[in-house]
Amino acid sequence: MQRTLAVSAEIAAEKPNPTIFLKACELLGVKPEDAVHIGDDRRNDIWGARDAGCDALLWGSDVHSFREVAQRIGVKV
Repeated sequence: MQRTLAVSAEIAAEKPNPTIFLKACELLGVKPEDAVHIGDDRRNDIWGARDAGCDALLWGSDVHSFREVAQRIGVKV
């Protein structure tokens, strides 16, 4: 499992600015359209990720467990 950290102060962009999501994708080596962001704030997490071209799910509304996340993105657990 690859661990990557995108720090807003280092990137000079805070959510919902799509730049932070794009940088995270770059650091992970994935295209935004192949990424999914799970967040708990509709404006900062969902809108920001979608503006960057990522898929996004709202924790507590769209998904309630990591098992649900896996099912939504097609990962067998």
